[in-house]
Amino acid sequence: MDEKHPLPTEPLPKNRAVKRRPSTPAARFNAKTMRGLQKALEEDPEADLASLLSTAYSKSLQSFKRFSVASFPSPVTKHHDVRSYLSATDASAIICGLSDELDELLRPFKDLSTGLVSILADSKVINGSVCASSRTVFCLNDAIAVKILGDTESAVNEYRSLSYLKGVLPHFPCPKPHGVVRFGNCVMLFSAYIPGFDLEKIWPKMNRTEKHRISSQLDSLLRLVRVSSSPIMNAEQFQDFIFEGSDTASGVYKRLLRSLLPTSQAKIVFTHGDIRPANIIALQESDGSWGVAAIIDWESSGFYPEYWESVKATNNLTPMDRLDWYEFLPESISPQRYRTEWLVDRIWDRSMTNS
Repeated sequence: MDEKHPLPTEPLPKNRAVKRRPSTPAARFNAKTMRGLQKALEEDPEADLASLLSTAYSKSLQSFKRFSVASFPSPVTKHHDVRSYLSATDASAIICGLSDELDELLRPFKDLSTGLVSILADSKVINGSVCASSRTVFCLNDAIAVKILGDTESAVNEYRSLSYLKGVLPHFPCPKPHGVVRFGNCVMLFSAYIPGFDLEKIWPKMNRTEKHRISSQLDSLLRLVRVSSSPIMNAEQFQDFIFEGSDTASGVYKRLLRSLLPTSQAKIVFTHGDIRPANIIALQESDGSWGVAAIIDWESSGFYPEYWESVKATNNLTPMDRLDWYEFLPESISPQRYRTEWLVDRIWDRSMTNS
């Protein structure tokens, strides 16, 4: 929704009860489970509650409990916390319409800025650094998270991509977008909180069978996304754009590299643009193995040539890298499928002004 409902102008009573927010992953998991049970009871008051609980409930809960101690970074001093730089007197504006859920969360406060400061005050850091210069993700409650960014373009692009995915693939495991707000010098992207664990942290603990399973699940999910195509730009136009990205490379060098690329036109498909363990949420399943709960951070997504996901998935790969993640890249985006494009990009990337 683009406009907020009228907000009360009277101050809230000082003795107003404050609802305690769950502070651990296990508590938030239970709260989410309870919401599901309550919804089921509203539809059928005589429902069998035991049958509504997932067979994986107990093991999932234990999984959250084991990791809950290390789920959030250590507290930092207020001086270095990005939240200490935000004030209720700062200007705020809605850039992308707020969802009903976020609107309801902000409704009790007299204005948008006051509401943003208030809901962030009790939030928990779930990703990144709380330093003001860094991108940070906070968990507001068991249903909504907020990513604080420095630029509007990234936030709006991710919001639109998530909206697109929810429109064409309603059950695809990615966060539901809840809105984008500019507040002071920050831009805030609100989306659904998805419980689970950063794959980057648990990957080293997995055996090869589990790693292959994660890779296979990701491959199936990415193939769903890559079916969607758009005529926004063809592959040749995209290459024109890429090869204009250097201020130093000569025309001879550009033409030689470009001549190595396949002459056949690559398909244009929807692309995440930054597939790596840090952008994958994993959850332990009933048999004790790990599965993909969600793919997050779609700010670099868009419609690109089919090989682009492969190129970007290895952007951080260096000759000194020992992370075996690159040996388990999903088949649909493996450099093995796009060997020439991948090798040309590795060479050309050194010349790029902004790669």
